[in-house]
Amino acid sequence: CKVKVVSNSSSGGHNGIKDIECNLGSRNYVRLKIGISNDKKIDTKDYVLGKFDDNDLKILNNVFENLLNVIDDFCNLKLDVFKGKYNTK
Repeated sequence: CKVKVVSNSSSGGHNGIKDIECNLGSRNYVRLKIGISNDKKIDTKDYVLGKFDDNDLKILNNVFENLLNVIDDFCNLKLDVFKGKYNTK
């Protein structure tokens, strides 16, 4: 899975992020973004809200294990060090 840290960025049309920004009164906060498939043939809404098959569930289990390390690093590393580790192409 692709992980990225951003700050002071737009909501990108995401209503949940818009709500957070509205409640904070600012866009200036650190956000940990965890990517999903970038398959342009699939409508993102259908992809996100669809049901997982057995193969998807296996992939998710591996992703969740890796995310524990990512979240630990997010909480414990300085922001510039974290960005250097995870914000790579």
